[in-house]
Amino acid sequence: MVILAAMAGAAIQIAIFGSKGFVRLLGIGHLPWVPLIFWLWSRLDQIPGDGIFKYWILSVIVIDTLSLIIDTTDVIRYISGDREPQIVLEP
Repeated sequence: MVILAAMAGAAIQIAIFGSKGFVRLLGIGHLPWVPLIFWLWSRLDQIPGDGIFKYWILSVIVIDTLSLIIDTTDVIRYISGDREPQIVLEP
């Protein structure tokens, strides 16, 4: 599921990048992580013990949540008018 969410997000970001460049709106590409985080959290109790897999799932939840906070800020800034590309690629 983590790989599927990453692939869906990449597809969204590629489409946005292709039309607008490297802008703050790229944060929308992480929207597939929202259901992923809830899905992973709801299944934590089904992972036996305290093995490395459980810690990996927890790290995915924490890192994705922090990234979503940053992405939300970026998208709000874009909607508020901060639409300059962060990186300009020379042709």
